[in-house]
Amino acid sequence: MVMPASEIPSFLRNVDRVLMALVVLASGLSAALFGMEETTWGVVTGGLIGIGNFAALKWLGSKVVSGQQHSRTFYATLFMGKITALMGVIALCLLLLPIEPLGFLLGISTLFPAIMITFFWRSLIPASPASHPAPTGLEG
Repeated sequence: MVMPASEIPSFLRNVDRVLMALVVLASGLSAALFGMEETTWGVVTGGLIGIGNFAALKWLGSKVVSGQQHSRTFYATLFMGKITALMGVIALCLLLLPIEPLGFLLGISTLFPAIMITFFWRSLIPASPASHPAPTGLEG
């Protein structure tokens, strides 16, 4: 089943909330297990970059989808540039900051579980009557 376009902003807000909660949870668990060491700072740094990356994805994605043709091309180009910039930021963080790469990986990779948790959470909520087509009497 396809998600109605009217539900996408709400879904993305929920992903934001879950993502932030996972970053806080992962950072807290890392601090409890390892103290305020390089691993924890890696989780925090990766999590903050992941949150910023998701915000940029949402903003640029909305511009690509909803803009006029000439602006959509411009924003699609920026979207590709954002990916390149993200790789550069990741490389700089890993090379220059005193952080543990595995902690950084944990922090930055919280987006995928946030999306999966939000999908699961959404699947538990009963569908509204408006999201089901009215029976026509022609089904099977």
